[in-house]
Parts: sequence; structure tokens; C-alpha cells
Amino acid sequence: MMKKLADNDKKFIVVCTNTETGQPDYFYPNATNVLTGSCCVPLLYRNPVYLAGIRVIDGGIGDPMPVKKAYLEGATDIVIIRSRIGSYRETKGSLEKKLGCFLYRHSPNIHRSILNLADTYNEGIAFIDKPPLGVTTFQIAPQQPLKSNMATTNTKTLEHDYLLGKELGKKFIMDSQNDVNMLLLAIVNN
Repeated sequence: MMKKLADNDKKFIVVCTNTETGQPDYFYPNATNVLTGSCCVPLLYRNPVYLAGIRVIDGGIGDPMPVKKAYLEGATDIVIIRSRIGSYRETKGSLEKKLGCFLYRHSPNIHRSILNLADTYNEGIAFIDKPPLGVTTFQIAPQQPLKSNMATTNTKTLEHDYLLGKELGKKFIMDSQNDVNMLLLAIVNN
């Protein structure tokens, strides 16, 4: 996969969250560990991931919907791949966020990012819904909530959701016959 990305003239940017600052760091991947770092969910991933000497975790904490970054990188046609239904909006106070705050209670910057996650996520959705003039956004999202969640280990459930995502991606490609200047953002579990 990395070879295909390297041979493509389109930008592919991966977001990870810097564990020291709590802020997003963006990488232009050239190795699998960048993708590993971008989805390194605290508590569920055993070993820390380091990129450029920085310990990183799931990019969805620092920038859960990195569409503004795509825009700042010059993208005019932005594809957002979501694992939640298109109408989903993040809410404050979920058990998932409370657990994250507990886990990072001694890391004030990560703790702050988790507390601000709903606002950051919903700001990204607002950008998608009303992009700047000259920018078009496209969402690939399931019609119904997925059967899996970030802790799912059942192979059949994971395969079901994988095949659904693959089918939605194929449908998008078929529906998008025109050649546009797209920056593909792989947004995992958002």
C-alpha cells in the first residue's frame, strides 16, 4: 500500500496526536508505522509508537476530523471516509471520553484535547457542511451504525464492516467518474 501511495501524485497525510503537547502532528507516510501511530488507541494498543522521536497516539484525539488541514494543504475536493453515519455529531461526557480523561489525568495536554474532542470534531463537521468557496467535500459514510466499535474482536463482525466500507468506497469511485484533485483523508473510527 505504501508503494501505491508513494507513486500517486496526490497527497496522503496521516494525523497522529503528540502525547507531549496533545496537539495533532501530520505525517506524509513512507512507512507502515505512521499508519500504526495514527490509530494507536490508548489502552487497546500495548506498545508505544514513536515517529520522528515523538510518542504518538490516535490522531482522532488531536484532530478527529482533519478537513481544515486538507484545505490548508491546498485541497479543493476533499473526501472524508467516516466510520459513523453522516449525521453523527460528537457529544460531551461519553464513557469513552471519561475513560480517556482518567487514563491521561497526569498528561494535562492530552486530557485537555480529550475534553475538547466534541467541539473539535463538530467544528470539522461544520467545515464539511459549509466548506469555503471553491472547496467541495464528499463523505463516504455508512447509512446505519456499524456493527463494530473500537474494541470489537469478533472477526465476522469486523469483516462485515470492512466489506461494507469497501463497497461504499467502490460506489463512491463509480459515482465519481470525473478526475478531480482530491486529497484522500483516511479517518479511522470517526
